[in-house]
Amino acid sequence: MLKIRDLVVEFENKRERVRALDGAELSVQSGEIYGLVGESGSGKTTLALAILDLIEPPGEILSGEVIFEGESVLTMPEDQLDRVRGGQIGIVFQNAASSLNPTFTIGYQVAEMLQVHLGQRRAQAKLEAETWLERVGLPGLAGAYPHQLSGGQAQRAMIAIALAPGPKLLVADEPTSALDVTLQSQVLELIRRLTAEQGTTVLLITHDLGVIANMAERVGVMFEGRVVEEVPVRQLFALPSHPFSRQLIASIDLNKSS
Repeated sequence: MLKIRDLVVEFENKRERVRALDGAELSVQSGEIYGLVGESGSGKTTLALAILDLIEPPGEILSGEVIFEGESVLTMPEDQLDRVRGGQIGIVFQNAASSLNPTFTIGYQVAEMLQVHLGQRRAQAKLEAETWLERVGLPGLAGAYPHQLSGGQAQRAMIAIALAPGPKLLVADEPTSALDVTLQSQVLELIRRLTAEQGTTVLLITHDLGVIANMAERVGVMFEGRVVEEVPVRQLFALPSHPFSRQLIASIDLNKSS
């Protein structure tokens, strides 16, 4: 479903150009939950943005390909890309508070996705938005504004917005790292259940190998802008091949023994 080939992205600051992705490659199969794991600064979020061609100055995609269902995202006409963004590829970012529009209710924001991507009329979209908010555990909150929601509620609202149009792929970039442990588990289970019901493929990006172990079927390990290992999750834990992968596994063992 998704294939990234030799992707190179650089950002320019006042002193130098920094290479965030240095020939990154990965392949996500239809119907799977693919986990992408790496430390802070390894390029995970940059890769997530590049999938939807959302890299903006001072960042620049220098080379490489993002192929979604056989078509190049980076060379799509703008009108086609607008249909893919949100419609065929949904995305949930780490900080829901900064992703939600503070001037509109969450019901309106879910309904807007249904109107734009599915062509629903306002009344139908409003009713379906309420149903979606119930599905993510926010019944009766369609009229609430983002500032009236807790962190966990805001993340649930973002999941509703991302999944309501029925995307084929969901990119979840650190969707629970800002939440406490109990809420993390609830939100991850919500993502697992809803995407399974819809048949949505998931690219789950995280720094937490525990999340990968519980959620993913295959995993890519990012290090210094590259995917240095891409294997089934069980194989990563049993026999990691890259030195950084072994370091990640060892840090888990150390934490467990401490």
